[in-house]
Amino acid sequence: MNQNNDIFFDHLKRQIKVSISTSAFRNQGKSGLIHHTQEYLYKGINLNDFARSLKNKNFDSYLDRQTFLLAKSARKYKCKWGTARKGLNIFFRDVL
Repeated sequence: MNQNNDIFFDHLKRQIKVSISTSAFRNQGKSGLIHHTQEYLYKGINLNDFARSLKNKNFDSYLDRQTFLLAKSARKYKCKWGTARKGLNIFFRDVL
């Protein structure tokens, strides 16, 4: 996967905005949670690591770790573990 071009990153940004939407996160936390989650996914998720976790059959532990990290980073927005997991599940589903 070549991540060194503008088209890839433009598509990734669009995919994140479509995945993490107001309808998906309605009543899930404080104002700013959606934007924070979108930024976290753009800057904090490496899709090569995601692909490796699928190939190496350790996606469950990868997903648990990413859920913990996202929920921790969004504490000030009252993000619960389940909300973080929901956002990651939607995003990873859409990426596939």
